[in-house]
Amino acid sequence: MRIYDAKWHTHEHIDEFYYVIDGRGTMTLDGTEIELHKGVIVYVPRGTRHKAVGQNNLIELILYMPRGVMHDIQKLEQSQAVVSPICLVGFVGAR
Repeated sequence: MRIYDAKWHTHEHIDEFYYVIDGRGTMTLDGTEIELHKGVIVYVPRGTRHKAVGQNNLIELILYMPRGVMHDIQKLEQSQAVVSPICLVGFVGAR
C-alpha cells in the first residue's frame, strides 16, 4: 500500500504489522515517532492511536491479526487517509 498522509486512528479488535517495502516516512504511535525506511517493521497493538506519513513514495505491506476484521477503524480525525492499495496479499492468523 502506498501511504502519503494517513490520519490518526485506532483499531479495537486487530493488531497490525507494517513492513516498509520502499520509500521513507514516519509512523507515530501514541506520540512516539518512528522513522520509516526500507526494511523497517513496526508493530501496532490494538487500541494504539497511530498514523503514518509518507515521503519519497512510501510503500508498505500491512498485515492484520486476526484476519477477517477489515472494517475495524475508529477514525480520530475527520479527513480521509490518502492511501493507494497496490494489492491485497492476505491475512495472518486464524479466525
